Amino acid sequence: MRRVLMAAGSLLLCAGLAGSVWATPTTPGRAEAEASAIDKSMDEAFSEMMKPGPVEPGWSKGGVDIDAAIRGKPGGAAKNYLLTIDKDGDRTLEIYAPDPVQGFVPVEWRLVSQTGSVEAVVTNSILGFGSFDKRYHYVIRTRGSRVGDTFCDDLVGAQLYEDPTKSADMPAEVALGIFNFMARRTSGMTICTKYEGKGPDYSYRYYLTDGRSLPGLNEEGSVSSVVPAAPVIELLKAN
Repeated sequence: MRRVLMAAGSLLLCAGLAGSVWATPTTPGRAEAEASAIDKSMDEAFSEMMKPGPVEPGWSKGGVDIDAAIRGKPGGAAKNYLLTIDKDGDRTLEIYAPDPVQGFVPVEWRLVSQTGSVEAVVTNSILGFGSFDKRYHYVIRTRGSRVGDTFCDDLVGAQLYEDPTKSADMPAEVALGIFNFMARRTSGMTICTKYEGKGPDYSYRYYLTDGRSLPGLNEEGSVSSVVPAAPVIELLKAN
């Protein structure tokens, strides 16, 4: 799920026009028309990115139990996190624990917006963290499940934060627009991840729950690694 969220955000960041609509003053009628056109364009791009391929035979067999791999480390899930670095160097972090989000959010971060309930108590809870830039960061809570040897999750809640001590690469309106788009398009979606490798580094592939692959998300060169627990912002600092 974390990569789906990042990819959704990247669609808007790469669009170029998004910033001009959300951050540039204009007449109400023109702004609504431009926003509607961009929403349609982004919806179409997101749908294309998430267009499934054929069912892959054996898709749910032979994967690494990533939850067991994390919990099998000294200290278990409390002392080990899953850090993913994609081919572009963007980082996302997952914590396989039901702990309250405030135990991980830096004290200087300020809540900007939220949807659903990040503090919900759910089975196989996972906390995910990612960044749009050095100022704007998001937190998600997902609910995990298994299909064969793959790990699947769906979004329960999301929060957008800003760090007022850092400079931004985008206006606040753009960060909020990306966050809202991400939350809307991933609501109700369940994505399965098949991890492969001997650890601590793993490659991964994404599927829908019926075994259809997601070619638009399956990129070569992206790696997930089990890493020792550390402050969230330190693990995301490459962003």
